[in-house]
Amino acid sequence: MADRLFDPNDLMSQEVEANATKREPLPVGEVNAQITEIKFESGMSKAKPGKESRPWCRMDATCEITDPDYLKGVGDGTREKAVVFVGIMVDMKDGRVAVGADRNVELGRFREAAGVNGQPLQALIGQYVRLSIVHEPHYQRPDETVHKVANFAAPQ
Repeated sequence: MADRLFDPNDLMSQEVEANATKREPLPVGEVNAQITEIKFESGMSKAKPGKESRPWCRMDATCEITDPDYLKGVGDGTREKAVVFVGIMVDMKDGRVAVGADRNVELGRFREAAGVNGQPLQALIGQYVRLSIVHEPHYQRPDETVHKVANFAAPQ
């Protein structure tokens, strides 16, 4: 047991208080956040009548908010950080990020906000951006409110 965080057999029989069933949204506002991770997801869209299946690619940036003034409004006000995600659809061409007029404009804006446009995408990691957090209804449970990153800019 010394190497384990817990004993699975004991855990199965323990009394556990009720868990939360929804996440409280982060406060609305603008806040600086550090980009800590970049991941890519890809796949094929579903074919629809009159529309064939197409490949897609999305970049997901994990951003950590550590501003103590902003975090006072999160939960009980004692959190050290909050994590948000910025998802950006990426146009690809021959296995590379497509560039040129009207190509990957949102990605370019994000890279510009982080001060690394024109550098390898890994240069985003560790950079700061200013995020605009808004509230909107949950896409599957419209009676619940969730937070969303609506915009980003260079940090202030």
